[in-house]
Parts: sequence; structure tokens; C-alpha cells
Amino acid sequence: MRVFEFNRGLARLCSAAALALTALLGTPAQAAFSADVTVSLLAPGGIVGDSTPLGGSDVVSGADGLKLSPGDGSFVGGWMLPLELISFSGNSIKMTLATGAELGNGDWVTGYLGAGGAHARLDFSNLNIAGQQIVGLVLSDKDGFLDTGFSGLVSPTDPSSYVKLLNAHQLTVDLDTLVFKDRGTGSSNGRVDLRIDLVTVAVPELPSGSLLLAGGLLMGGLLHRRRRER
Repeated sequence: MRVFEFNRGLARLCSAAALALTALLGTPAQAAFSADVTVSLLAPGGIVGDSTPLGGSDVVSGADGLKLSPGDGSFVGGWMLPLELISFSGNSIKMTLATGAELGNGDWVTGYLGAGGAHARLDFSNLNIAGQQIVGLVLSDKDGFLDTGFSGLVSPTDPSSYVKLLNAHQLTVDLDTLVFKDRGTGSSNGRVDLRIDLVTVAVPELPSGSLLLAGGLLMGGLLHRRRRER
């Protein structure tokens, strides 16, 4: 009987520990970027009117609260138009992307071109949030036209089709698939404001050596007690 009670008590302890671990892993959280973020601009087909492949990266040091903007001396900033901006805040990345060229069919596009099956894109890598694991994205886009919040794009209509989480530390934003609404010189100025909120869950710290030792001693004591009660 004592052996049965011991086993039942041990099972309850293990069940409680499993529930606690599940609660930790499933807890949504918001935090700030905890490391430098690498931002890369890649256009394997060059830009409209110039097919020379384009590619380069910037390391945004201490990314939280910082930004890339036109003429800031960065590689990406050197290709930005006056309206454009990339900024980091909390667990969010905010971008303003603008029209860079008009195609012969009347479409307004960024001007960046893909090639060989690869998209022109902005890549964000080394995304790290202290104590958190990035598991997904929440996306929204608008152009602020007359403060309506409508999307500034004709296509794609779904942000998830051009913004993709590649892994827990990297996401990409396709640039060559964007077709802008022709707002002329109105309040939107032919742009899209894109917000990417990273969805995270808390990651418990691995037990230290002392905790493992304590756990081992506890288990050893329980087993010793079990042998004595037989």
C-alpha cells in the first residue's frame, strides 16, 4: 500500500511539473529586441532600367528603438526614397515602402526586380528577443489615405503572401510582388505602411548545474525512502 501511495504521489508531482512547463511555453509575451539585427536588401534582377544585381546588408546595433532612413549612411538607407522608413520598437518592425517606378502597363511598383526564381526582398535576420521564442507574425498594412487606413496596395491583398517568417530568427519581405494604388500626390503619396508584430512564447531557462544536483538528491532521497518502506 505504501508503495502504491508513493507512486501515486510521484505521478502527481510529475503531472504538476508538466503543467507548469506547458504554461510557461504557452504564455504569449512581448519584449524588446535583445541583439543586433541584420537588415539586407537584395534584388537579383537589379532595378527597373538597370539589371545589375543589387545586394547588401546593414547591422542595426541594439535594434530596439532604432531605424533605417534615407541618406543615413547605411546601405539600405542609400536606396530608400524620401517617404520610406524601417524602424524597430518592442517586438514590432514598422516599414514605409514607396513606389519607385511605373511600368508600361500602368502599374506602380517598388522598382526592385527579382530574377531566377528569387524575389527582390528585404531580409531581417538575427531576430532575438530575450527569454522568448518567435513563433509567428501578426501583419497589417495601410497607406493612411484620407486617414481611412486602407491598404496602399492593389496586390497582394494579403500581407502574409509577401511577408514570411523563415525561421525563429529570420523573416523576409518581398518587394517585387507589390503593386501600389495610384494615389498621385494625395495624402498617401503612393506608399504602404507595414507593421509586423512578432508573436512569441516564453522559453524557460534550462536548469543550472545546482538545480540538477538538487533534483538528483531529491529523487535519490525518495527512492531511499521507498526502499525503507518496503
